[in-house]
Amino acid sequence: MNNNLLTGISLSDNTPFEDWATNILPWLREAMNDVAEGITGDIATLLDKQQRYTAYAGALVEIYAKAEAYYKTKLAEAMEAAIKEGVSASLVARIAEGKIATVIRFYEAIHRFNSTLTDQLMAVAARLKYEGALMWGDRGGQEKPK
Repeated sequence: MNNNLLTGISLSDNTPFEDWATNILPWLREAMNDVAEGITGDIATLLDKQQRYTAYAGALVEIYAKAEAYYKTKLAEAMEAAIKEGVSASLVARIAEGKIATVIRFYEAIHRFNSTLTDQLMAVAARLKYEGALMWGDRGGQEKPK
């Protein structure tokens, strides 16, 4: 894995969104591939994955917020333009979404990755708890049998 994966993202408000999104796509692709491997392995591997996934989640916070803000802004602008063009109110949203399809795809990819990452972090935590219970006899707060 690339050692710069977690630190290789530079977010700048001066960079146009399309350039910024294109620049982080390699990071996003590599992080998604890492998370897609699943939670197999021994405890040391799981702990390593938990640390990496948590780092991804931390890096993703600003990316997700930026992508969502840009998506909503562009959607509102496209809807206003469609209304000014005299488009029927029932079609405004669909036409606006069609005009910003690339932005929507990027935002949805970030959203899916965020959801998958959350699910994987919960699965890793559950698996580590289970492994701990096997090793140390933790019964999850239940009383031990007499």
